[in-house]
Formats: sequence, C-alpha cells, structure tokens
Amino acid sequence: MRFSISTVSIYVRAVAAACFLGALVQSASAASIGVNFATDGTGASFDLGPTDNTGVVPQDHWNNAHNSDATLSNLVDDLGNATGASITWGHSPISTNVAGGTPIGNLLHSAVIAGPADSIVVSNIPYSTFDLYLYISAPNTSPTTVLFKINHGIDAGHQLSVSGIADHSPNPVFVPSTLQNTGSYLFLGGVSGSTLYIGGSGGPVVDGLQIMEAPEPTSLALLVCAGLGLAAVCLRRRKTLGPF
Repeated sequence: MRFSISTVSIYVRAVAAACFLGALVQSASAASIGVNFATDGTGASFDLGPTDNTGVVPQDHWNNAHNSDATLSNLVDDLGNATGASITWGHSPISTNVAGGTPIGNLLHSAVIAGPADSIVVSNIPYSTFDLYLYISAPNTSPTTVLFKINHGIDAGHQLSVSGIADHSPNPVFVPSTLQNTGSYLFLGGVSGSTLYIGGSGGPVVDGLQIMEAPEPTSLALLVCAGLGLAAVCLRRRKTLGPF
C-alpha cells in the first residue's frame, strides 16, 4: 500500500492535533493537591481562599498550613473534594522578600524551613503517579542553593534529588529553579509512592507545594488512536469531495 506525501501529511497533522488537544484536556482535568504554608515569620497568616487561583498549574482550593497546626488531615484537591491525604511539618515559619496580598504573593511570602531531611511528610497520596512542584525562596538578599531529597518510602534507598538556586527577588513570579538560574520552584515529574518525605541540606525554605496527578501511560496511545481516526475521516472526506 502506497501513501502520497499529502496523505502522510494529513495523518501527521491529525495525530499532532489530537495529541495537543488531548494534552490540554488532561491538564485541565488532572486532579491536584496544593498546600500553602500560610504563617510567616511574624505569626501573621497569609491564607489562600477557595477561589484564589494560583500555582505553576493554576488551581483553586489550596490547603492552608498554619504554624499552630503542625499537621493537616484529609487534604482537599483542586475541586474541594477530600482526598484522605495528610501533611506534617516540624519547623518554625519564616518570611520571604515577596509581599503578600495577592494569591501568588500569599503563596510565596510565608514559608517553613525544610531541614534536615524528612521535615515535611505527605501521607496517603491518592495518585499512583504524580508531578511535584516545590515552591522555594530565599529569606535574605542573596540566592541560596538548596537540595531536596524526595523519598518514595521509609527506605532511604528510594530517593530523588533536585537542586536549584532559590529566588530572593521581591517580585512574585513562577520561574523554574536550576543550578544556573534563580527561580521560585523545583519540579519533579513521574514520582510514585503514597508517602512523600521532603527535606534537604542548608535549611531550604519551602513556601508550599503542589502534587498533581500524572496521566496514565496508556493516555498517549489513546490520543494517537484518536488522531488516526481523525485522519481517516479527513481522507474519506477528501475522496468524497475532492482536494481541499
């Protein structure tokens, strides 16, 4: 069976369109859990309301963690539904250079020091695979290099490490942090495990975190099939109506 260049082009464009649209739908429909460490160094609270939409992947219904709590049970997701997940932390709050008063400002203003290891523990994560966004900052005028170890279980042999330079700027903006560039968050993709341990050397400062459900491996295959189906429809139309 021979395919003309135009036929191959139709297939390629159809598959690409289906994957692009599917990715948009998945991003919009993926469940996520957001935690905002809401108490700053003065003891003031900088909460995010149920409709305060913020984050690298914007979401509503952030869970506000206050210093007086030290633990939050039954965290809600971006739709306000209880997930059964919980979070504990064990260090005092701190203020950053970012001013509060806006959703992004409140998220990046108040923080906790996550050192040493296992200072923040998220339990009963309901997603088999997830992406993790750790919001970080430096409480002084100099950038601070931070290291996080993400344990998939109590076994220390199951760890992921990521490092970057925390942003000390007072201007709230979501920029990925690397060893070459300052930024406001670290990203880990494709993490698995029901318990997440977060800590690091040098006293990294954590403003908050997002745990976002990752799509199943079969999703891309389904999108490709959808693209092939769309291509078939286009070819049938082309044969019926002539070139277009």
